[in-house]
Amino acid sequence: MLIKKSPLDLQDFLVTQNTFKFIPTDEEIDADHIFKNYLIDIEYSINTKDDLNFQLYVKIEVNASGESPGYSLTAEGVGIFLLGDGLSLDDKKRFLNYSALSICINNLRSLFSTITAHYPLGKYVMPAVDVNDLVSQKAKLVNGKKGE
Repeated sequence: MLIKKSPLDLQDFLVTQNTFKFIPTDEEIDADHIFKNYLIDIEYSINTKDDLNFQLYVKIEVNASGESPGYSLTAEGVGIFLLGDGLSLDDKKRFLNYSALSICINNLRSLFSTITAHYPLGKYVMPAVDVNDLVSQKAKLVNGKKGE
């Protein structure tokens, strides 16, 4: 099948910060079980340069407290996007909150996999994210601050 190009154009993705820590343990562990139970926190914000140019900042923390053995990962990045002209405000919001956010999360997911690939517990592949829930949480947070 031939693709239909999206009006959302990823111009660049840049990693702005990255920390990794290997947390050893003397106990025998099941890496898959440990990985599935890591707490993952995602923060994001959309910055508007003008009606067509946008930056989406994303920060992901995996096992940031280091309470679980294995890996502690944090990465921040920014996606630089160009949106096609003629889109409604609602369409722009949908492209940025869903498509652009998913693109940025996947870039950081790939970074985590690459970083951990040669460590003793093997590659960490961050699980799929329910972006609908993430956007809903963000809306509640923003609306809560507006009400203060």
